[in-house]
This record gives sequence, C-alpha cells and structure tokens, in this order.
Amino acid sequence: MYKIFTLVAVGFVLTACEGVGSTSAAGDVSLDLYNAARDQAEAFWQQVHRQEGLEYRPVSVFMPYSESIAIPCGITLLWDARYCPLNEGIYFHRDLLDELQREAGDVAVVLAVVHEVGHHISNLRGMYIALAAELITIRELELQADCYSGAWAAWAAGGPLLEDRGVEGPVRALMALAGERTDLRWLNAALHGTSEQRVDAFLLGRDGGNSACADIFQFRVR
Repeated sequence: MYKIFTLVAVGFVLTACEGVGSTSAAGDVSLDLYNAARDQAEAFWQQVHRQEGLEYRPVSVFMPYSESIAIPCGITLLWDARYCPLNEGIYFHRDLLDELQREAGDVAVVLAVVHEVGHHISNLRGMYIALAAELITIRELELQADCYSGAWAAWAAGGPLLEDRGVEGPVRALMALAGERTDLRWLNAALHGTSEQRVDAFLLGRDGGNSACADIFQFRVR
C-alpha cells in the first residue's frame, strides 16, 4: 500500500508545494500519491542532469483541474493530462488520473504522472522546438516520454512508489486501456502510439536507461 513520504534528494528536500495548485487537500491520499510521483520523477531527472553536467529546471506548475481552464498553451481538455512548454507546467484532469488509478492501480497512475514529467525533459532538451519546426511528430514525443518513464522506473524500483511490485504488468494494463477506453484522450493511439508501441518504448527506457531514449527518431513509424 502506498505510503506518504518526504523525499530528500541531491542535498535538498523536494516538496509537493512548488507550483500553483500542487498542494493536496487534507486526507486526499490519491492527490498525495500524484504529488509524490512528480517529486520522485524530478529527483531522478535532477540527478541525471547533474551527472551529465547540465542544469535541471523543475516543473513550474503541477495542477489538477475539474473543469477546463485557460493555460498559456490554450484550454485544457477533460479526460486529459498535458505538459505546457510555454510555462513548463503540468496540468491534469483529476477525473482522468482517478479513473486510471481505479482501472489499472497505483503503479499505473504513478507512471502517468512520470510520463508528463518526461515531456518536461524533452522540452529541456529542445524537442518542443523541433516539434514547432515540424521536424518531429507528437506521437514521437509521446513515445519518448514513455521511454523516459521506463528509465525512471528502473531507478525507482524497490522504492516507496514501486516497492517490490513488478512494473511491466501495470504498464501493460495501463496501455491496454488505449483500445478499450476511447473516451480517455490521454490514451489516444493516433496521438500517443499503439499499446504495443508504448510498452516497447517504456521497456527500452527501463532496460537501456535515459540515454536509450535520446534519439527521438527511433520512435518514427516507418
């Protein structure tokens, strides 16, 4: 069972309080879980950037919403989660994550949050500039985020969020929903890749580490 914890990483405490709307209401265990997933994902990527001699810039906003809201990248949609490169914020429809948690379990929804942090890494590494220039596609960007999720999962295995549970099963359960829940835009195969492609991308990162995800063109459908 999920345990609430404070994560100390790289010499300072990462909290869930950075960014508008990231603090959970008292007793909201699910939202605490989502915040903890964000914190641990950022701890991993800060460590990676430090090892590579790069500066890591944290996600600026981590905001749940219950109705569509205006953000710098436009209007958020229901049943969706998105990363906005203009302000480096993550926004998610609370009903979406709650539904994913009910249908695929805690580990699956943790991976959904980690996926969005993966988009932030792509942005820090210039991929959204490439997207704007039409050099890459949204689907390639999505599969890279799945790959980055796998890299995080290998690092986090056995920790508070993954504990001793195998991660491949929850990943396959999460991605399998793509063919079953057409109302969940976050799993739209046309934008994000098929379930098989997403699982393959995740396993690439899990087995090869974050460097295996760097070449975004490997995710191009040929």
